[in-house]
Amino acid sequence: KAVAGEIDMQFRHIAWTNYPLLLDSAEKGGYRVMKWILAEGSNYCLHPNMNHQDPGLRELMENKDFRHALSLAINRAEVNEVAYQGMGTPRQASVLPSVKYFKQSQAEAYAKYDPAEANKLLDGIGLTARDEEGMRKRLDGQKLTINIEYAPLFGPWRDCTQMVCKYWGEIGIRAVPK
Repeated sequence: KAVAGEIDMQFRHIAWTNYPLLLDSAEKGGYRVMKWILAEGSNYCLHPNMNHQDPGLRELMENKDFRHALSLAINRAEVNEVAYQGMGTPRQASVLPSVKYFKQSQAEAYAKYDPAEANKLLDGIGLTARDEEGMRKRLDGQKLTINIEYAPLFGPWRDCTQMVCKYWGEIGIRAVPK
């Protein structure tokens, strides 16, 4: 319906992957495609569950070095290119630069892709033991698995989650999309 020009206005649930198609079809469909900056710090954001009912996972999620390692292991530039067609800005989910209280240091905090540093942080907190698949074990000796729950109806969240699972796997963290 969007491509055919049968919608007066549509904001939600239009996939980024359709952007080129929408642009190519705009004249024929008699509509225009507009981009505007949203008042959100990030379209895709991960929130570790620091109140997890499993004490072993909770201990890790509460550890800032663990969270920093997970952040450093994400290749935001690649996510931007693949999932957002290069239209985003790789950074942390902080307030927008147009906001009075914006601080560049917050937007850049642990956002640089640095898997070597991520591995150092994980080793530093004692996550050195590996299972038979080469993935890290938790501090209590159990397999370390993080479930990433997401809603596939919002933008490229499925693609982002798949990429994050791949990146974390490269530092020995098993992540499962749900």
